Amino acid sequence: MIGYTKQIALKVFLLGLFVGTLDIIGAFIDAYVSYGSSPGKVLNGITTAAAGYSPDLPYSINALLGLGIHLFIAQSFTFLFYFCYPFIKKMLRNDWVIGILYGIFIWAFMRFIILPTFSHIKFTDFEIRKAIKPAMILVIAIGLPLSFLTKRVYLQKTL
Repeated sequence: MIGYTKQIALKVFLLGLFVGTLDIIGAFIDAYVSYGSSPGKVLNGITTAAAGYSPDLPYSINALLGLGIHLFIAQSFTFLFYFCYPFIKKMLRNDWVIGILYGIFIWAFMRFIILPTFSHIKFTDFEIRKAIKPAMILVIAIGLPLSFLTKRVYLQKTL
């Protein structure tokens, strides 16, 4: 039984790496198209937002730290989704709806709870038009893949 539990934990961990990678790629593309920013700047921005300043570390180390912070957050939302999935699936049977709503939940939780509480980002007043793009990135990169792939993990678990 312990081996089986480790196998499931590994699958969920790999799923978190997958959606975290999709999400950061989405952030890289958005930052480049919108502002001409490089992936390193995005990752360093994550580190700066978390620490409140740019740590006196080499640029590449700051970027790796930012990537680690990002992937930790993605892993956290992945494990939360995995454990809540049976209850969510009973309430909402449609995987598309589940994925869309979970992506929006992640965006709202990060925007209104995590970032204002734990980061040093100064937010302006909420504007729906500015919220649509980051919410859609989370729906496409994390919500929908988690919805469909977690279903597969649970189906394998019951076979």
